[in-house]
Amino acid sequence: AEVLHITSTSSQVETTLRHTTPPFNESTVNTYNVNISWLLKHLDEAASTATFSIDRAHANCATPRQNADVTAALQFQASFSSFCSNVHAKLRHLCDVQSQYGVATAAKFDIAAVNQEGIFNPVVPLFTNDSAVAVVSDGQDATEQAVVATGGALTHHQSVALPQPVVNQLVQEQRRSLAAKCTQVAGLFTAAAGTVTSTTATAAKSVFGSSEATLMVVLLHLSQFAQFYRQGVDFIEHMIRQQLIAAVGKELTARDFAQYMTFHNRKVFKEAYQPKPFSYAVRRSPVHSPEGQIQIETAEVTPAEPIYTVSQHTENAP
Repeated sequence: AEVLHITSTSSQVETTLRHTTPPFNESTVNTYNVNISWLLKHLDEAASTATFSIDRAHANCATPRQNADVTAALQFQASFSSFCSNVHAKLRHLCDVQSQYGVATAAKFDIAAVNQEGIFNPVVPLFTNDSAVAVVSDGQDATEQAVVATGGALTHHQSVALPQPVVNQLVQEQRRSLAAKCTQVAGLFTAAAGTVTSTTATAAKSVFGSSEATLMVVLLHLSQFAQFYRQGVDFIEHMIRQQLIAAVGKELTARDFAQYMTFHNRKVFKEAYQPKPFSYAVRRSPVHSPEGQIQIETAEVTPAEPIYTVSQHTENAP
């Protein structure tokens, strides 16, 4: 397999101790990996856009949440979010090490500044109301700067999905705010170090610099993507569920279906052949009191009730 090397760096920190015990035990740094095949399959290299759609004709497609495409997206984002969290925790550990054992200027950087405040996240469940809101007409400029393809959103069919120009405006704002946040964090780190740019000697003795600080910001933002996406599709699923309940008039449960079948069984079968609850007393003879009871209960309703079965009753043999 071909390996694409993006970036690498090496650094160290020197410290002086008053004892012979090393500050950390000898250990091997964990390697964090994540499979991004799902992401690469949804990137259109020729158009420089990301594409995603749900196969509504698939037999397993039930709702915008319950389908194979969204399930695969959630699985990828869960693994990618875990990867980001692991790398973020490692970088935070390096920051703590440098603050405790590094040069004095490094300890002045406030790690609390590494957050997601001010970064716009475009992953939100939004719908359009064409009867009340005018559709953005600047389609040509938006298409030239498109980073997300919405699968024909520029056509004139009825749809509540946001049109492609609006989607790309949201993504452009996300990119702008993320770049501004990274610049801000890098500036705070540089100011804490007391120089505009780090010198070679200082960088060689630093395990946590402005690059690591901005990377932590990006990792936090990427982790939030998975959270917002899951919450978004769950919200849409909840909205559809509430609309269905409002249309039916109540939320149907297993008990409702059982009562429905019991009612119609009384109309279809004669009394002698109607299904009856599987609950019978156990006794030694008809003249003795019951010793106990035997029944088959269903766990689908609360409290548990005996299931209805077709049975045949015969008198005791002579």
